[in-house]
Amino acid sequence: EEQPDLFLITIPGATQNYNDQFTRGFGILHHQVFQAVIPDALVMCTFYMPGTAQNLEEVSASFQYKFGAEVDAFHMSNLMIDINDSEERGRIVTNSIYRESVSEAVERGFADSPIPVFNGWEAEHCDKLFDVLLQKLTPKSVQAVL
Repeated sequence: EEQPDLFLITIPGATQNYNDQFTRGFGILHHQVFQAVIPDALVMCTFYMPGTAQNLEEVSASFQYKFGAEVDAFHMSNLMIDINDSEERGRIVTNSIYRESVSEAVERGFADSPIPVFNGWEAEHCDKLFDVLLQKLTPKSVQAVL
């Protein structure tokens, strides 16, 4: 009988509407999943959004109020929403950003963020994310021995 140590669950779609025109399901699927599963660790994927840590702290707080789970880390995608083109076409349109630009934005804008932000396309960032999750999931008694 299998007894896996880890389950990874990916939920497609958005956790909330983008604006009144792009409701993106209002996060209903996420609500249903989080009624059934309480995660031990949570990595939230976001569109490319250079800015400040405060932006993602607000996203995290909103997520916690809506779904009852804390965001442990963010993965910032290399896709940026083109709102002008989206409004013209009536659907979400994204533009790709160079991975290096995403890494620079993460390191420059979110270095002091209380919630770690990573670019999952970079091996070094993946290693750091792994460390964050390992720290979160490892019992305190085991951490003291390590």
